[in-house]
Amino acid sequence: MVRGRALGFDRDAINEYLGNPYQLQGDDGLCPYGHVLAKGNWNVQAMTEKLLILGCTFRCNRVNQPLRAMRDEMKVKVQLVLLFILYNLLPRSHLSDAPMNIAGLLYMVTAGTDVDIARVISNEMKAIACSGVTDLARPKCPLAYPALIMGLIKKVRILIPPLVHEHLGVIDDRHVVRHCKAKQPEQ
Repeated sequence: MVRGRALGFDRDAINEYLGNPYQLQGDDGLCPYGHVLAKGNWNVQAMTEKLLILGCTFRCNRVNQPLRAMRDEMKVKVQLVLLFILYNLLPRSHLSDAPMNIAGLLYMVTAGTDVDIARVISNEMKAIACSGVTDLARPKCPLAYPALIMGLIKKVRILIPPLVHEHLGVIDDRHVVRHCKAKQPEQ
C-alpha cells in the first residue's frame, strides 16, 4: 500500500514496466533459471568451468554440497557480471561471494540463457517485504530498487510530493571523527 492504494510488484507488473522483455514459454511460467532454482539441481561441474578460475572450486558444507563461490576465485568478466547482479538485480551489501542461487543466476546470464528478470526482481521484493523490519529507526540495509518502486508508483498515478527536503548537518572535523574511523596501520 502506498498512500492508501495497492501497488502491485508482481512479475507481470514489473515485466510490463520494463517493456515486456521476457515472454513466458510453457504452462508453468518459469524460465530455465526458474526451473533449476526450483529444483536446486545445479550443474556444479559446468558452473565451475564457466565461472571459476582453473583449479578453484565451490565452497561446500560438511556433506559436500556446494554452498557458494568466492568472488576472488572467479574469472574477471564473471566478477563484473556478479557485481552488476549484486548491485542491481539481487542487492546485497556483502559482495565477496555468491551463494548457489546467485551463482546459478550468474551462470545462466554468462551462458546466454534466457532469464525472467522480472520474476527474479519480484521474488526478491517479496522476500524483502516478508522479512519484516523490526527496527524502523535504523534499517539494516538500504532500500532495494528505489527507481523501480518510484516508476511503479508513478505508473499507477499515485501522487508523490515533487520535492523532498532532507537537511544535512555540517560535515566538519567533529563529524568526521565521530563517523569515520581510520584503519590501523599494519605492523
